[in-house]
Formats: sequence, C-alpha cells, structure tokens
Amino acid sequence: MLEVQEKKLKQAIDMLELLGLEFKVIRPDGFEYGKLEVKPPEPPKPEPKKIKKLPKYKRGETRSFFVPIISKMEAGHAEAIYCKGYDARVIARDISSYCVNTFGRYAVSCVTNREANTVEVLALKNLG
Repeated sequence: MLEVQEKKLKQAIDMLELLGLEFKVIRPDGFEYGKLEVKPPEPPKPEPKKIKKLPKYKRGETRSFFVPIISKMEAGHAEAIYCKGYDARVIARDISSYCVNTFGRYAVSCVTNREANTVEVLALKNLG
C-alpha cells in the first residue's frame, strides 16, 4: 500500500475505534485490523425440486384406451383425444412410447392440453 493509503486507513480505523464499533479490515497483503470474527458467507441452499408424480394405472389400461383411436390414423391426420378419467400427461406419454416402439421415431407428435384434458395427436406416418 502507498503511504497515503495507509494514512487514510489508519484514520478510518481510529474513527471506528473511537465510535466503539466492532470491525474487521483486511488489507490486500493479508494484514488484519479489528477483532470482529468474520465467517465466510454460506452458499445458498438449492430449493428442492418439486416432483410431480403422475397417476399410475394398471398395465395396459391406457393403451386399450388410445390404440383403437390412433390405429386408424394416416400420415397428416390430426386427432384431439379427450382423456376421460385419465391424466392427459400420462396418455400423451403412453401414446409417444407406444408409437416409438411400434412404428419408430417420429411417428407422431403429441401436444397436451391440460385445461381441456385432451391430447392432440398428429400422425407423421401411417399408423393403420
């Protein structure tokens, strides 16, 4: 530190002591003034992720619901499937999974409308 900087620092420390304040000053070279114990700040804790559990249905229950509807679809055909009694997210997931495993990737495109509890399905390949 330059002499002028040390002079001003000494004045500031004298003023803090005169006021009876607790303080800690650490110079760039590591020299410390004051007796205040300083703990490093704690890193913020990440908020736990909210896990949205999807309802579970019996094996094959949702498949028997949507297969008769999508099995008649041809490439370019769009269908809005009302998911009566089922969660639309589950139906969309199961339609996508079924079509990938049966017809290959990019067979359908699904969009979930949770407000209307529907799944909009666009066939990109002939599914019939």
